[in-house]
Amino acid sequence: MRLFKISKLNTFFIGIMMMAILLCNSGQVLAAQDGDYIYTLTTPDDAQITGYTGVGGVVTIPSTLAGVAVTSIGNNAFYQCTGITSISLPQGVTNICIGAFTGCSNLTSISIPSGVTSIGLLAFDGCAGLTSISIPPGVTSIGDEAFVGCAGLTSISIPPGVTSINDYTFLGCTGLTSVSLPSGLTSIGDSAFDSCSGLTSISIPQAITSIGDYTFWGCTGLTSLSIPQGVTSIGEGAFSCCQGLTTLIINSATTTIYDSADTIPAATKIIGGDLSTARNYATEYNRPFEVIGQ
Repeated sequence: MRLFKISKLNTFFIGIMMMAILLCNSGQVLAAQDGDYIYTLTTPDDAQITGYTGVGGVVTIPSTLAGVAVTSIGNNAFYQCTGITSISLPQGVTNICIGAFTGCSNLTSISIPSGVTSIGLLAFDGCAGLTSISIPPGVTSIGDEAFVGCAGLTSISIPPGVTSINDYTFLGCTGLTSVSLPSGLTSIGDSAFDSCSGLTSISIPQAITSIGDYTFWGCTGLTSLSIPQGVTSIGEGAFSCCQGLTTLIINSATTTIYDSADTIPAATKIIGGDLSTARNYATEYNRPFEVIGQ
């Protein structure tokens, strides 16, 4: 099922990207070029970078192009610019659009200004050389697959305005060891931390209400995890292939656990209420069980 979902995902996102590009470009004037940057005007006072023709290295994007303020990095603007090692965005930028830096495999650092509010779908997909990134506190939206395949990323802090970690956001971030989630986070999507094998611990906020399918699939470094009281459902394969997970605490007596032996590993001790869905799951699939507080 998981392989089927991922193959369908690729087709789905290609379609979404094409639609978004068409919608984003509709109503814009023809592209112009200033130095190494191709851009369009989204309004008479706002320039969106749509392409880059430079050689790479350390790149500092100017605050204006032909006298117009740069306010967004457009869809696929720096797609597979493998020569770029470092990039600094100007203070006026508010949006990083779909696939803006996809495939920039040698990018090791990026400076994101405080005015940015959204990071789009696939924005940093395949930026395997990126070792750290500081997400500004004003960011409220991080798109699906935003950091997929960022294998060099070791830690990340999600700002307080983000309420959802979307599907596949950190898929394949094998070097990720530390994640800080905001207290207002309410959901963690499908495969959000799938294959983050270096992740050793994560604190799930109390406001979380659901954990999606395959959320922590293949997180072999996780040893223990506590599921908050407010979580009502744990999705298919959520902790599958987490061989290092020795204890899983499920604090609510009524959390729905996807009915499959693959949801929680065979060797994981489940800790939950005496009369609980956690105990029912442990009994059905012969998992070690301990009553909370005993």
